[in-house]
Amino acid sequence: MLTLQQKHGKTWCKCSKQIQKARKLQLKQELHTVEKKNMSINEYSLKIKGIVESLAFINVYVDDDDLVSVCLNGLGKEYKPFKTSITIRENVPNFRNLVSMLIVEEKTLNEDCST
Repeated sequence: MLTLQQKHGKTWCKCSKQIQKARKLQLKQELHTVEKKNMSINEYSLKIKGIVESLAFINVYVDDDDLVSVCLNGLGKEYKPFKTSITIRENVPNFRNLVSMLIVEEKTLNEDCST
């Protein structure tokens, strides 16, 4: 026969797992729909990293290839030539290198707009 504490412990565990599963789904959805919009590349990459860290906190890990894909998919139309050049490469960069490349591209785009 279970004690009252054991019954509540099982209920809490079941509730906690349901909450964790819901959080996992929410964060994955957020990750796959994140868009740069009017953020800088630095802000955009930090937003992606924040979501990934939240997922890691609940033991869900995101592959670097998936991060690259998420990052590229959330870029606006002005980055289309850049996205094409990255996706046709034989060796697609890792997320960290991609962000560095995007910062340079962002600077170039901003210079083109100001001239």
